[in-house]
Amino acid sequence: MSKAEHWLIGGRGTGRARPFACTASQVLLAAPFIAGGLGYFRDRSAREELVRNLGYPAPEVAAFIDAAAKLGAGLALAGGVQPEWAATALIANLAPMTV
Repeated sequence: MSKAEHWLIGGRGTGRARPFACTASQVLLAAPFIAGGLGYFRDRSAREELVRNLGYPAPEVAAFIDAAAKLGAGLALAGGVQPEWAATALIANLAPMTV
């Protein structure tokens, strides 16, 4: 494996920092969730109306929890802090809001 390949995809058992491709993919995957979480704080009424139309009780609280989960887990995924748990939280967050 060349040095360039090693830097891009990493080597097995090297114990080195995470490869660039892994880090870049996590940041790109987290970006829409971070944007969605921030969008709530810019325009609360639109998100609360959407949640109200879905029939959830206390739409203000549900919309806030949705935005906080997306923002927090998105930032954790982008930063590489417990990425497995952050991805699991994002998956769990998607289900109730898309049904």
